[in-house]
Amino acid sequence: MSKAIDISVIVPIYNTASFLEKCIISLIEQTYENFEILLIDDGSTDNSFSICQKYADKCSKIRIFKKKNGGLSSARNYGINQARGEYLTFLDSDDWFENTMLEKMLEKYKDYNLEVIIQGFQVDFENDGSSYLQVFEKNKIFKLDRIYEGIRYIEQSGLFNSSCNKLYKRKIIEQNTIYFEEGQEPAEDLLFNCNYFKYVHSIGCIKNPGYHYIKRNQVSLTVKYMPNYEKRIVSFGEARKNLYEAVGMPQSDMKNLLYNTMASYTLTAFSNLYRITSPLKFRERNEAIRYMYRQHEIIEGVLSSQYTNLFLKILRCMVKIKNVTVTNIIFTILYKCRYHFEEIYLKMRKRILYSQKR
Repeated sequence: MSKAIDISVIVPIYNTASFLEKCIISLIEQTYENFEILLIDDGSTDNSFSICQKYADKCSKIRIFKKKNGGLSSARNYGINQARGEYLTFLDSDDWFENTMLEKMLEKYKDYNLEVIIQGFQVDFENDGSSYLQVFEKNKIFKLDRIYEGIRYIEQSGLFNSSCNKLYKRKIIEQNTIYFEEGQEPAEDLLFNCNYFKYVHSIGCIKNPGYHYIKRNQVSLTVKYMPNYEKRIVSFGEARKNLYEAVGMPQSDMKNLLYNTMASYTLTAFSNLYRITSPLKFRERNEAIRYMYRQHEIIEGVLSSQYTNLFLKILRCMVKIKNVTVTNIIFTILYKCRYHFEEIYLKMRKRILYSQKR
């Protein structure tokens, strides 16, 4: 009888041949032994699949699958259905793991039978070689009636949304039919976690940063435009609210977290409107802003959030006067300036990060 597998690492792949080898090698070189690697090729048109085959021939841990293109959530769900490990985790194919990541995640709390184990990550900027850490302050365990404290701790550490820094119990996923919702980019991870954490009775948090998240576009203006994002952010807040209520989080904690997350969503929505990849004209941006100004949750979040971001301060002023056209003009100017002075912005950012490391 074969030994039960502890961990299944699911890697969705779509046209990432340039980065894929580093990703796969980081898994093959893990110090932890009892795990499997599921490489899910989501209909790539480059040589990603041949790279998968090359490493599958060398490493018995690797299982490869090829499917019709369906997107990130579809590929992850396919992997969930193929997984055999007690725990599942996810690795994007253009990112990589520290070689001790799985060992540190599982060995740290192996005797506690935890239902989710979470680790910090390191964000690496490809263009200038800079990086920063997103980590927990301390190692902590939360159980039973303290689950809401665990979720609050994860949220305050900025480590809740991602699915790539967590070990999930496969049994919980299967018993409760938890899958990634397709067509919910970029919130598929958030919605998955909001569903999963409703069924969790034990959480382990590890301050070690084992996941390397690679950012190739340093300024959000240059990333892909997301159609109708502003019309979905209230539902993202509702998903969080439903989770907080399910775990019995006190109203005061719930409100503060919801205000902050709604303000963050709103800033992302504005950034999305003014990206250089956005096809929207001035009038269409007016309509999007008008829609947001009509949403009570958005207004409340912007005005009540504890965040002190410069763009948020400006948005607070705009929200108070609620003049859609003036808001549109102001943010058009702001984002054009940010785009045109991108090089200066990046140099300043690099200096700040360097000074923080010293």
